[in-house]
Amino acid sequence: MHTARNSAASGVTLIELIVFIVVSGIVALGLVGAFTSLTGRGTQPEHMVEANFLVQQKLEELTKQDFASIAAPDEQTITNYGGRTGYTVHYTVAYIQSNLADSSGGVPTNYKRITVEVTEPAGSVLSYSTLVTKRYRDAPQG
Repeated sequence: MHTARNSAASGVTLIELIVFIVVSGIVALGLVGAFTSLTGRGTQPEHMVEANFLVQQKLEELTKQDFASIAAPDEQTITNYGGRTGYTVHYTVAYIQSNLADSSGGVPTNYKRITVEVTEPAGSVLSYSTLVTKRYRDAPQG
């Protein structure tokens, strides 16, 4: 005795297989697009870490000098700072008053504000400011 098999209940039809392949392809394209947009931004954190290092390096370079040697007012822009292509360092030094307001007309005071800004290759800017005062070691010894 031979029984007929119900063809609707077993196997996958050619139409179902084609629909599955088309839907899988659409999903795969969406995932690939998402991953490629993320990988382009993957180096940005590295650039910001490098910019942070450069800001701190320039601040240390300026603040290790004695008070009189830190020129004020002063403003400079350095491109490819420290041999790093695409990084621009801009810094300003200005006299300020004890209430942190800018000194009118650049009149010398006992306080200087140093602001360092680094622009990284993608165009983001990282900015730090610090206050420098006359220190004991800056006073003439007598």
